[in-house]
Parts: sequence; structure tokens; C-alpha cells
Amino acid sequence: MYFCRTEYKDEDIEFVLENLDISSFNVLPSHVYIRSITDIDIQTSSSSDAETKFGALTHIQVQAIQLELKDVSFWYKDKKATVGPGELTGLLGLTVPPQGVSVDLKVRLIPENLKGAQSRDSLRRFNIVEVASVNIHEDVEIAVRESNHPLLVGVFKPLVRRHVKEALEKTMGAQVRGLVEWADGVAWDVRERKKVFEDLGVEGGGAVLAALWSEIGKLEREASESGGSGVGIRTSGTGVILEEQGEKARVLAVGVEPQVLSGEKRGPIGTASEPIAKKASELSRDVMDVDLPGVVDGQKLGEVKQAAGRALEEGKKTAKGFRQSVEKKQQSEKRKEGWRSEAFDF
Repeated sequence: MYFCRTEYKDEDIEFVLENLDISSFNVLPSHVYIRSITDIDIQTSSSSDAETKFGALTHIQVQAIQLELKDVSFWYKDKKATVGPGELTGLLGLTVPPQGVSVDLKVRLIPENLKGAQSRDSLRRFNIVEVASVNIHEDVEIAVRESNHPLLVGVFKPLVRRHVKEALEKTMGAQVRGLVEWADGVAWDVRERKKVFEDLGVEGGGAVLAALWSEIGKLEREASESGGSGVGIRTSGTGVILEEQGEKARVLAVGVEPQVLSGEKRGPIGTASEPIAKKASELSRDVMDVDLPGVVDGQKLGEVKQAAGRALEEGKKTAKGFRQSVEKKQQSEKRKEGWRSEAFDF
């Protein structure tokens, strides 16, 4: 199972994973704990009616993951390192024992009649993700090969192991948070679109279906556009970026090219470390001797058309020459006595 380039950065570290190969993945044996608490907030006044707010907190703990990673190309930088290698690259091997990865998720339902900056309408979602963390068991086996600091990796092996483990935990935790917030945002948007279709006279399942199709169209448009609001989840043309701002600002990006960290920050293999435009430009120069960036800027579109036209004409000449050769051979066969052949019939 392979994944594309994953990038993570916060105020402490920067981390890149390439050619992520999950050699084995199991969810059994497992332990799942779910707790739900209902909040009721009642406010009364002599001058107004009582106001009641309902909320809920759902706490999910999962200990159900065993996995093995094989030769994952990575790049790691500790911005605050004082002991050991501050910047490290290599091939990572990781084996997690059964129930070795635990996920802790706390989601609070926003009261429907809550007003202000924390309301559903302001946040455009139903829930607030209070905690989304991933913990890897201390018995995890971590090995680093082909490192840029093989001697330091050997000397500071416990320190390197701890740093890599923490980087993986932060990256996986950000992925869990991003997935939950994205799904919640989509559900909110579908509900709002459903209201629009109901106002147009579409009721029941028809309104829900129309809202889903409308949301799919929106997601496709976002996927084809570059950029976004800079907050929350946004899509680029080649990946997805999750940005969390506040006291602990952090960014997670998954895509087929560098998104938030430069391509120079790469592991030994360098999978997806070059921009797609650069690869396409090199390919266009090799095949048609055309500079693709110029085409994208609209400067050499004529050259592309001419090259395509020349290729088409060459193809026509080749096909015409083949047809003429077949006709000559056919005429030669017909002159022979007792001619009878279907080999040249088309």
C-alpha cells in the first residue's frame, strides 16, 4: 500500500514522509471505548423566557492498530535541537506491536441555539474537535538506514527513536483531526444546500440527493483551483492542505508534489519532491522540444500547435505509405496465375 508525499510542520519540527509503504496493517485484537455526555444549560430570567441549550461530548478511544512500515524515505528537522542531529534523513523501518497505536478523539456537539463566534453558523460545522491525538506504544521498533548522519544515529539512537516517534504521532494526529473536521464541514454544507432545494419546492430524499450532488460539484471545483482561505482544510491542484491556527499553529499537507515545504527537504528516494509543472516541462522538452512553462503562461501555444500538427502530418504520411505498399503487393499477387489470397484484404 503506497501513499504520496506527506508534509508536517509546527513551531518545533518539520517532517516529510515519502513512498509510505505499509507492509502490514491489522485492527485485531482491538479495544474501543466510547463515552457520551449530554450537557444541558438552562438560563432563566424574570423578564424573558427560559433559554435551554443542549450539547454533547463524545469521547472515543481506540487501541486497535498494528502496523509495519518498510523503508520509508523521510526528512526530519528539529528546530529546537540542542543535542543530537538537528536535521536527519534516511530510510525508516517501523514495527508496532498489536494494539500499539492508540487514537484518542474528543468531539463536542455545538448547541444549536448558541450565538456568537463559536456558533454553528460562524464555524460552519456541527462539532468542535477538542482532542485528536495518536500515541505509539513505547515498545515500537524503529530502525533508520542510509542516514545522512549514520554515526550520530548510532550514538544517539534512543534520542533519534524518540524524535521520530513524536514526529509520527503528530503527523498521524493531524491526519485524524483533518479527516473528522473535513467530514463535519461537508455534512454542514450539505444541510445548508438541502435548505435551498427545499425552498425551491424539492422535498424529502430529493432535496438530500440534490444537495449531495451540489456538494460534489463544489468539491470538484475546489480540487481544480489553487489556493483557499488559508484556514482549515483547502485543496490545491495536487493535494490537500490542513492548517490549524492559534496557540499551536501547525500545517499538514498530503499530495503528489511539495505543498508547504520545499522540494529540497526530501529523503534519500525523493518521491514527489519535484513540482508537477517542472516534470511536465522536462517531458515536453524531451518529446516535442517545447518549453511547457511558456505554454502555461500563454507565450508558446503556437509552438505546441505546430508541433502537434507536424506529428499529425508525419502520421498521415506513414499511413499513406503503408497503404501504397499494400496496394502494390496486392497488384503483384493478382498478376500471378491462380491467384487467390485474402492476406491483403482490409
